Amino acid sequence: MMSSRRLLRFSWAAVGVTMSLAAPARSQDTPSSEADRLFREGRVLLKAKQTKEACELFERSLALDPVLGTILNLAYCYEMEGKMASARAMYQRGVERAREAGDDRRARFAQDRLAHVEARISAIEIQYEGRSQGARVEIDGEPIDGEKASGRIAIDPGEHQVKVSVPGRRAWMRTIHVQPGPATLAVFVPNDALQPLGPRNHAQPRSAASQSGDQPQRAGPRWLAWGVGAVGVAGLGVGSYFGLRALSKKNDAAAHCTGSYCDDDGLRLHEEASTSATWSTVGFAAGMVGVGAGVYLLLAAPDTPASRRTAKPEARLAAGWKEALLMLVF
Repeated sequence: MMSSRRLLRFSWAAVGVTMSLAAPARSQDTPSSEADRLFREGRVLLKAKQTKEACELFERSLALDPVLGTILNLAYCYEMEGKMASARAMYQRGVERAREAGDDRRARFAQDRLAHVEARISAIEIQYEGRSQGARVEIDGEPIDGEKASGRIAIDPGEHQVKVSVPGRRAWMRTIHVQPGPATLAVFVPNDALQPLGPRNHAQPRSAASQSGDQPQRAGPRWLAWGVGAVGVAGLGVGSYFGLRALSKKNDAAAHCTGSYCDDDGLRLHEEASTSATWSTVGFAAGMVGVGAGVYLLLAAPDTPASRRTAKPEARLAAGWKEALLMLVF
């Protein structure tokens, strides 16, 4: 059985915890009714040992009104939940706030709980096989201060993602499982895990024009190559059609002409043959340019960066009664 002295000491400790956590101890400012409500509901859940739900309510109350009572209750809730690293940080905050307010009783309470928590804390220690100068450590996406990252890092039990990055090398990531404390987990980072970034060409420095983006652009993607090529093939088909039509009209006109003299039908057929010949030339020209451009784009497409495909080819056609001009602009 527990001796009378130990029982009395335990009873006074329980009373101290209850008195220190019972009230929010707000400042002279008007308290937030929502923060008060969350605080009271959190206290009910904490007494019912529903620590996870209680901690969530205390966190929300603290975000609305960061008073000393809520800080100490959240620290105690973290402790009951086994999150000793979070509890230590919150107790440290409580000690500072209590001393600023001149609340010696709560300052002593927070200091006593802080010593109890530190004896049960979990931590990790990053160990490097090679040089660690300039290393940056992130835990669950949160950066760790450089001085803290070089020693033991207090952390709550459970699964965490550790990310280590060094300038000029690829980041190294590992998922770890931290056991409840007191314990320290060594996280070893092999030297070959931090692989160098891609090789860089230092032989020829980039000119000012290339740095500003005024550099020759490569051809477009494969779909553009096939599209331009299809236009070229269609142009060859149009040229062939009008070429055959021009020959047919010329042959028909020969029956209406004697030497250099032609009747009205012969003149009309000659005019139609001339027009067909013009469009045949346009079609063949467009076809040749389209097929040639399609072949060039098809050969050059695989190495084209997506960020540099800004210029779209544009076909421009100007035609008159006797002449035609085709331009393919990139």
